Amino acid sequence: MERERECQPVLPEAGVGGEGLHRDETVLGPQTDQDLEEAVRQAFFLDPDLDARRFTVRVVRGVAYLGGTARDEAEHQRALAVARGVQKIQRVVDEIACPACAEHPA
Repeated sequence: MERERECQPVLPEAGVGGEGLHRDETVLGPQTDQDLEEAVRQAFFLDPDLDARRFTVRVVRGVAYLGGTARDEAEHQRALAVARGVQKIQRVVDEIACPACAEHPA
């Protein structure tokens, strides 16, 4: 019986070891401005709080220029936050019109 225990593999406890392969994430993600534009558009389409069709995205040297028209202040702020959350976006320029917003009327 003691011998059987010696032959059994020792599995790591939950959360200890076995995290998988480590990888260099600096080479992952969007690389060009065109890739970044697509990444922002995809992030908009994946966000249930945004109507992605209402927005335009242009990226120049890592700076995202957002245009279009937001329904309300919540959607306006959400679009800015989603774009800022995209990997390698360095800055977001707000060109979004928002007729319902006091600060960004059409």
